[in-house]
Amino acid sequence: MRPRRLLPHLTLAFVALAIAGLCIWVVYQGRLPRTAMAQKLASAQRLSYHVITPTQGPRFELYGSERRIKIVSHPVLDPSLDYDPRRTINYGLRLELHHANRLLWHHEVNLETRQSKLDWSDGLWMHENAFTSRLDLELGDDRMVIVHLPEDFPPGSQLAVRLLGDPERGLVRVYQRVPREESARENVLKRLDESGGNALVDHNSYEPWTLLDVDEKLDRLHHTYQRLAPVGEPGFDFTSLSVFYTGFRTAVEELEGDRGLLLERQQGLVVNVLGPTSVRVELRRGARDSDRVDENLAAEGSDSAASDASAAVVRVRAVSEYARAPGQQSGTRPAAMRWELPVPGTTRPSFHELSLPTGLHSLHFFTDARTPVRLDISGPPLSQFGTMPYLDYDEHDRRLLPDERRLAVFETGPGQLPVEGGFFAPDDPRAQIVRIDVRTLLTSTPRGVADEPPLANAHFETGLAIEFLDGQGKVMSAEQQVVRAPYTPFERIERTDDSVVSVTEPVGLRLIAPPSTHSVRVSASRDVALRLYRFLEGEDVFQAPYDLALSDTLWRYAPRDRRQWFHTTPSNAPALLEAEQRALLVAQVRLIPHGSGSGDGEGDGDGGRDGRPPPSYALKPIGRPAQHEIHEPVPPRRFVELMRRWPPGMSTKIPAARTMRLRSDGRARPRLDYLVPTAALGDEVTVRVDGDVVDTRRFTTTRGHWRLPRLSRGDHAFTIETSARSATFLIDQPPAPAAAGGPARFSLVRRRTVYALGTQPLEVEVRKPAGQSVRVTMVVYAPWTEDRDDISVHAIIGGGVPKRVPRTPFARITVAERSETLPASEATAPATFADREHPLVGYPRFISVPLGDDLLPGNHRVGFSLRNSQPLWARFYVTHVAPQPSEEALQWRFAAEMGDPLGATPEPSAPATAAPADDAIAPRP
Repeated sequence: MRPRRLLPHLTLAFVALAIAGLCIWVVYQGRLPRTAMAQKLASAQRLSYHVITPTQGPRFELYGSERRIKIVSHPVLDPSLDYDPRRTINYGLRLELHHANRLLWHHEVNLETRQSKLDWSDGLWMHENAFTSRLDLELGDDRMVIVHLPEDFPPGSQLAVRLLGDPERGLVRVYQRVPREESARENVLKRLDESGGNALVDHNSYEPWTLLDVDEKLDRLHHTYQRLAPVGEPGFDFTSLSVFYTGFRTAVEELEGDRGLLLERQQGLVVNVLGPTSVRVELRRGARDSDRVDENLAAEGSDSAASDASAAVVRVRAVSEYARAPGQQSGTRPAAMRWELPVPGTTRPSFHELSLPTGLHSLHFFTDARTPVRLDISGPPLSQFGTMPYLDYDEHDRRLLPDERRLAVFETGPGQLPVEGGFFAPDDPRAQIVRIDVRTLLTSTPRGVADEPPLANAHFETGLAIEFLDGQGKVMSAEQQVVRAPYTPFERIERTDDSVVSVTEPVGLRLIAPPSTHSVRVSASRDVALRLYRFLEGEDVFQAPYDLALSDTLWRYAPRDRRQWFHTTPSNAPALLEAEQRALLVAQVRLIPHGSGSGDGEGDGDGGRDGRPPPSYALKPIGRPAQHEIHEPVPPRRFVELMRRWPPGMSTKIPAARTMRLRSDGRARPRLDYLVPTAALGDEVTVRVDGDVVDTRRFTTTRGHWRLPRLSRGDHAFTIETSARSATFLIDQPPAPAAAGGPARFSLVRRRTVYALGTQPLEVEVRKPAGQSVRVTMVVYAPWTEDRDDISVHAIIGGGVPKRVPRTPFARITVAERSETLPASEATAPATFADREHPLVGYPRFISVPLGDDLLPGNHRVGFSLRNSQPLWARFYVTHVAPQPSEEALQWRFAAEMGDPLGATPEPSAPATAAPADDAIAPRP
């Protein structure tokens, strides 16, 4: 009996000892140093992502009420590549909306990211943006994008996500926007003070809560994003992968110590600065290797060398985008700011202050010194512009650095493998549009060796062979092209063997591949670096802070959230990698002047070769849309031009009971338009010319027109007599010059015909001549003058699939479908109806759609429609653009001079080329 009584006590004691031992073991383990992986996992959030490839990916079922989705993605990187914090990875997402095996809608998103890592320890990186348990799987930083879905699609539609671009695989998470419940909103409001709003920012944007505007904050309070689950069975219909996410982002690698920037002869450095500010430049002699500075100085050791160094200068030129007052037109700009800074003849530094006015400035530095010069550029914290890192001197100054971008390129040339691009899809006509950026390689300079680069004012020619292949690899057709470009001081190629290669400016070849083309193959007569692109619809969208509206300049190499041209990896990339034909292009982000074609900042806009406006004519929409006649005031700045030409529809406003001297050409009977109030009906009006009565009538309508008797050629005095108050009279004769007795002050009005513009497309048909570009402009009238981001105009050419010319290179590729928000109007007086009781039509604003020479000659239809707006009124006209020299279709002309590459202006006879590569984008027309 006694043993049975002891058994419960023994059991209890054993359990107590076991618990105590377990606690001691847990405490002991907790005090042990954690492994590197354990520390890394402790700071990460585990998330489930879905794998996407160019051909496979998950599908998500939608209910038909979704209007906005959020996609978070990571590219899967090549593990064989060394880690480079400056390397940018371009990839994209193709979204397709399907219902009942029918494609309803598709959209392509272009993304750009980097890879963030820090602190290599115990065989792994302690800090990463995202990683998996597999050490052989490398992920890029996360990118989030908001996509707006079509307004109307049936319930049960499925959204498919596929990968575009360089990576072979990617990872995505998809969210739908849903309203928050009332209780959830109350909980969020309680947490606002605790988290500072960060709970509403996480995974929705990269901007802090304090920087969001009021509308965006309210939207975050009332809506949230809910993750969508893919349709089907895991492992069969989709593949999932666990990812550890930290959100860590590392700055681009900074300069070490105080070595400063190295500036060499015929090379250039660019620093982007925000004014008004004062920039401090410290100059001192230097070499590629700081350990060899004294050795090099001793080697020179002569008076001649010292005198040569003391005579050398660093030239600085500012390319500036000045602040512009609202409504101010781009025109005469201040002269470019320039400085010459003497290079010290000894190792002692010299200091210089550069004062910059309000605006955005790219400071271009060059030197003619035979030995390298070291620059230390600093300024106030707010003067730094861009996303590059900086080094703090103290709380008042920062070291300013160039903003560099690193892009993958593939080399080819004699004795090397050709570069092949296989990105054609038979069901997508846009896939036939190819762009090839060509940079000629000049000299290979091992790092640490000072070598004389090629002359900056020399041009280099390269022959290219472009072959179009079918699905079996057979050549369908071939093209031979010769490209010619100058040396660029702002770009270089870095090879895997640690050598640096000078290059020319990029030459962009835009081609339309023949039908049934499967791939394109490019070889060259000399060593070149190539980048291949496919064409996407839409406009380039710059990342902040580069998304500023520019008038006089344009960006080169600024990062974009979306690109019209999407970079694609060659189809034979593995073979090129094995042959060591892959390299990195290092380019500096900078402003360059914007002009009409040549890029030198000057030009006549859309004018012809002689500076006169190109010919234009009005277009009437197809069908029978509602239409009205309007009277549009002419701004005074156009009086001289229009009085000289006096196009149809022009009229002069004549006040009643006042004599005005007008000029008649004697060819047609003058037309007199009138607008009177209802109370004036039945009143009499008398028209006198040179004192003689030529017509007497009574008002039977409030609006109308009469034809007066034909007049002799010359100047005549017109007088209108009537008792009607508030009457307005317009006559289609120009006023005589003031020197001939004409009025000193007058008003001009132009008669127009406008058409109702709504959500349904309004189409016009345009005839495009052979070898010539045209521009269709829609003038939209709205009863306000400010721009409206919530209203957009959608334009589409040829139903989205215009007919194009195959194989020929072009300066521009016509965008078949585009949307633009409604811009502001610069008019100070509104247009009025000529035939309606309520006269206000609105203020005009202009939206242009170019039809480039890549389109086949003949008739093309262009459709316009409004989004998110009440119906407005619009008119259309077409302008023929003067043909350009053939060389302009091949390359971007960058005027260059030794020591001051941006100082030269091309001679009028020199062909100005107009095809910037992916580094430049002009403002929207």
